[in-house]
Amino acid sequence: HIQAGASDSATAAQRQPAKTLPLEGVRVLDLTMGWAGPLAARHFADLGADIVKVESCAHYDWWRGFDGIIDGDPPPYETRHAFLMVNRNKRGVTLDLKAESGKALVRRLAARADVMIENYAPGVLDRLGLGPKAMTSAVPSLIDISMGAFGASGPWSGFRAYGSTVEQASGLPFANGEPDGPPTMQHVAYGDPIGGIYGAIACLIALYGRKQGHAGAVIDLGQVECLFQLGADAIVAQSTQQELLARDGSRHPLSKLRLVGGETGIWWAVSAETDAQWNAIARIVGAATTLDQRAMEDAVRKWSVGKPRDVVVATFQAAGVASGPVYAAQDLLTDPQLAAAGFWRRAERRFIGNHVVPLSPYRLDGATPPLRASAPTLGEHNESVLGGDLGLTRDELDRLAAEGVIGTRAVAQ
Repeated sequence: HIQAGASDSATAAQRQPAKTLPLEGVRVLDLTMGWAGPLAARHFADLGADIVKVESCAHYDWWRGFDGIIDGDPPPYETRHAFLMVNRNKRGVTLDLKAESGKALVRRLAARADVMIENYAPGVLDRLGLGPKAMTSAVPSLIDISMGAFGASGPWSGFRAYGSTVEQASGLPFANGEPDGPPTMQHVAYGDPIGGIYGAIACLIALYGRKQGHAGAVIDLGQVECLFQLGADAIVAQSTQQELLARDGSRHPLSKLRLVGGETGIWWAVSAETDAQWNAIARIVGAATTLDQRAMEDAVRKWSVGKPRDVVVATFQAAGVASGPVYAAQDLLTDPQLAAAGFWRRAERRFIGNHVVPLSPYRLDGATPPLRASAPTLGEHNESVLGGDLGLTRDELDRLAAEGVIGTRAVAQ
C-alpha cells in the first residue's frame, strides 16, 4: 500500500518498520465515532494491536460524513480525510446494534477482545445492553472505557457534547482572547484529540494492571477534565486573586515580550523571557530598553516590515532570542524537520487513490510504527472478521446481509 513520498528524507533506520510492535496480540473492539474515541483506538492500532471497528450502515461513524451527504461517485463517506486520519490500521465491520443478532455478534467480538473503547452518547449502549457493566460482567477480563464529555456521574453526565462544548466547559476560552474581546476558543474540537490521548493512556494503564494480576476494568473518562491540565496555569492564577484574570492575547505574564508578527499567511513569533533577551531585541530593532511592552511590540513590528520571515527568525535566534515561523497547514508538508523524521508517507486507498498521510508522532528504537493499512471502507472486513474470526458460514453471512444486520451499503467488493 505504501510508497515513500518524494520529500521523505528519513534515514534508512527510520524508514524500516519495527520488527515487533509492543501491542501485537492485543485485541481492541472499537465502538467509536468522530475524533476522540477513534484516536484512542488508533494509538493501539499504530502500536500493533488488532482493532475491529464496528459501524452500522444506517448510522456509520459521523466523521465519514457529518454534513449529511450520502450519495455520490465516489461515495462521499469514503473520502473524508478526517476519518482516514484516525482510523488507519483498523479492520472495519458493519453491524446493526438495534438487531438482537447484531448485538449478539458484538458480544462475541467482546469475548475475544482485551479492550473495548466507546464514545457513544451517555446511556445509549446501556439501553442496548452493551454498556460497560453488562460487557465486563459477561467478560470479566475486558477493559471497557467510556469517553463521555462529562463522565458517567454527576448532574451533567447525561449531556451530549462535542469538542467545542468540552472546551467551553473547561474554562480555557475564558483565559484566551484579546483584552477588549470575548472569551476565545482555540479550536472547534480541541477537547477531542486531548481526550483521545488520555483515553489511550488509561487503557494502557489498565492493560498493565491486568498483567500484574488485576481483573478487567471499567474506565470512566470525562473529556472536559482532560482539558484542565492545559489550563492549569490560568486556574492556579485565578485562585490567587479575587478579580477576574485579564485576557491579554499573545502576551503572557511570565514573558517580557511574546509577539506574533508578520503579514497575512506569513507569520512569525518571538518571545523574550529574560532581561538579556529583552535587551537583545532592543538592540536588533534599534529601540530603548526602557520601552514598555506595548511600545516594544510596535518597535519590533516596525523593524520587521519588508523583511522575509526567515530573516526575522534567524536574526532573533542568532541573538539568543526564542523565535520561529508560525506555519500554515500547507507549510507542514515541506517542513524539513517533519521530512527528516519520516512523518509523512504516501498511501493508496480505494476511492482516494495516492495521498499523503501522517504517521505516528513517536519512534520505537528509531523506527516509526508502520502504516499497515489505510482506514477501512464501510464493511470492508465483514467476511474476514465475522466469517474468519467468528466462524460464520457463507449462508449465515448472506442471511445477515439479507436481514440488514450487516448492512447493504458495504462497498468493499
